[in-house]
Amino acid sequence: MSLYANNVLQDVQSYQASGLALLQNMCVHLKTANTRFMNFQKEVGNLGDTITFNLPPRLVADQGLVASFQAYEQRKLALTADQSNNVSISVTNPELVFNLENGPEDFMNYAGRSALATLGTKVDGNIAENWHSAVADPKTGALHTESGPYRFFGNGSSAINSYQQIARMIMFFKNYGFSYEGLKLYFPDTIVPDIIGNGLNQFLPERNDEHYNSWQLGTWKPQNAEVFTSNIMPIHTSGNTGVDGDVLTVVSVDDPTGQNVRQIVCTGATGSGGTDADAIKSGDVFQFKDGVSGHPDMRYLTFTGYLPSANPVQFRATADAASSAGTVTLTIEPGLNWAGGNGKNLNNPIAAGMQILCFPSHRCGGVLGNNALYVGMPRLPNDDPYATSNKVDEHSGVSIKLAYGAIPFQNQRGFQFSEVHGSVIVPEQSMRMLVPLTQG
Repeated sequence: MSLYANNVLQDVQSYQASGLALLQNMCVHLKTANTRFMNFQKEVGNLGDTITFNLPPRLVADQGLVASFQAYEQRKLALTADQSNNVSISVTNPELVFNLENGPEDFMNYAGRSALATLGTKVDGNIAENWHSAVADPKTGALHTESGPYRFFGNGSSAINSYQQIARMIMFFKNYGFSYEGLKLYFPDTIVPDIIGNGLNQFLPERNDEHYNSWQLGTWKPQNAEVFTSNIMPIHTSGNTGVDGDVLTVVSVDDPTGQNVRQIVCTGATGSGGTDADAIKSGDVFQFKDGVSGHPDMRYLTFTGYLPSANPVQFRATADAASSAGTVTLTIEPGLNWAGGNGKNLNNPIAAGMQILCFPSHRCGGVLGNNALYVGMPRLPNDDPYATSNKVDEHSGVSIKLAYGAIPFQNQRGFQFSEVHGSVIVPEQSMRMLVPLTQG
């Protein structure tokens, strides 16, 4: 006989708050964006979900003192708040009473913080899509091809891993024309260790610890460039001409006068035997090849003044395109012009036989001048009769509406976090970085 009783006990389970902090993402874009039109629904005379703002005019200087009057073109860009997201959660009344100790307040303390972080990441990732012009209108599916850079640095295959490369990238950015205000570099976090290992600390010594953020590396004093890093920079998936590394040969253009070339017909698309539905993807980038026998090297003229620059002629596709028997038509941004006038940007005419380089899939980085990333985030109205409040997420900067209330006679209480936003990057004030997917 045992001296001790064999007790029958039940396992006791309890739910305790862990105190763990949220895993955050580096939501840098909304924090560093130009918020001039943050609540553009309040702008005088503005109706609808789009606001149009002006860009600096481009003018031509003529020799001599005799006037030769030129047309004045009012340049503009549109910012449309057509992106929306929400996080919605429902609980029953017993769940709210028995599982969440302090009712709605306790629920908001835990689920609410996660919802804010989730929406903040969603918004910042959507804004980052502008770096490769892939933000789509949810109503029509059309891409906002007027936004985002057409120039780029890197080839998508070779690592970007030194401060000398970054200095060269800034040189090309400024050589084309630049503003003296606000130069920002956006690095994907995958390249930061390599750059630090090769001397990033040699030109980024300035950091204000009081305002330090995980995505803010510091300032490069010689160029007065702020440097930021993000773990949610977009990946661009190229068409098969880029994946295969094709070199295309120019056949013809849609405007032989050279005033505004928007399409280039080429041969040399090799994918699937030359007939490929996925030859070109919107956002793919291209560059005229140097050293082609019988043809001059193509260079951009400076954006202001139309003088020869060191920038190779680069452009991006604004539409998907299929190839047939190796022939493919590139629909491009910007318009290319060697004929003259306010839009002239090429040093030589485009001629048959010139060659064009295609580039592979890559992770995007970016260079931005003059605070030219605009974000609009209209404040949403109250959801009467439900309790409604608006809150700015301290980590991402996103303005979010919370509506809370009971669903009548359904034993359900709903919580919805929601937002509406739009964004645009001025093309000539930006440059894309082509970072290899294998780097990092």
